[in-house]
Amino acid sequence: LWLRYFAYGQPEGIAKTLLAEILPSKRRGLLLNLVHPIWQLGGIALALTTTWDAEADSMRVLGTPVTGGQLAFASALPAFVALLAVAIGVRESPLFTLHARGPASAALAFQALCKRCGAPTPTLPAAASGTTEMVAPAAEGDSVGMLSNKSTGACCGCGAARPPAGGSWRRLWTPALRRRTCVVLAVWFFLAMPYESTDFFFIRYLHDAGRANLMQPVARAQYAAKTLGGTFGALVVDCIGRRRLLVPTFAIASAATFGLYFAPTDGGGGALLAVVGAYYSATEIVWSTLKTFTVELFPTEARGKAIGACTGVGFVGSSCALFVGPLLMAYAHPALPFLLNAIMLACGAVLICALARETARAALAE
Repeated sequence: LWLRYFAYGQPEGIAKTLLAEILPSKRRGLLLNLVHPIWQLGGIALALTTTWDAEADSMRVLGTPVTGGQLAFASALPAFVALLAVAIGVRESPLFTLHARGPASAALAFQALCKRCGAPTPTLPAAASGTTEMVAPAAEGDSVGMLSNKSTGACCGCGAARPPAGGSWRRLWTPALRRRTCVVLAVWFFLAMPYESTDFFFIRYLHDAGRANLMQPVARAQYAAKTLGGTFGALVVDCIGRRRLLVPTFAIASAATFGLYFAPTDGGGGALLAVVGAYYSATEIVWSTLKTFTVELFPTEARGKAIGACTGVGFVGSSCALFVGPLLMAYAHPALPFLLNAIMLACGAVLICALARETARAALAE
């Protein structure tokens, strides 16, 4: 189980980084954010086809009892299909190749990418005696235009020297990036702590309140809210901007989590489902937009390290919540973790305001 979650945490940030480096800047937010509602389609299919048989203490898929091993095998099939798709169809980012292997390899990577996408392939003039070589056209709307010079190591079409290999961890803590790195890591901690733990707290809260019958409707409301919220966020993120979208949705998620503290569990559960819908739609917008914002905030040399560090800090935050939350539920108040999570999300909204840089429709930092 540990190995599964370790492997699950790796490709997500890498995929976002790769996509950000090859997508056009005008539609980068839309396409990156759309990844998240698409993920929810599998959850919706699972919620619609599975039920929990409390008497038999087993799961049913389309009315047929299944074992945990059968469910595990079925869940491994999509991962295998994704592995084949990556092996066959994914090409390396020219931006990464430029920094890791030099201009010649970046040129080949860009040609392969153009061929795969059906885009016109730029001509690469022969580089005689250290002449300039076009790696990618700096067309309007492109993520970045890369122009390298074999004799000087200049790149990005701006004449700046290409950063030396290595030292990307140190780059995150240079004076130019230190404050940004600290703020982004803190935001990830304050988001992951409630995001990863609320599901667990909520299931236990309903069970302890004697309303386990609401778990199935809540699961369906959760996936529907995530899909609608993620889709809405993807449609508006390039128009509104990352920061302007993150601050109000952080606030809405905080208010909805605070509402879970007071939401009644008796009656038909309508008020509870409404609060659940508001919470999951807002947090899905926050989660998808924050990942997009993170990969855009850092230069290519440190982008992979930044998203990796943020993912690690996020896991630390969720682990802390799963350790502290049950203690609060057992020895203080059953709904107290929701209040703590609301405070964490409010802190995230405040910290986003400290990030002065907006990345919507802008070329990636180099």
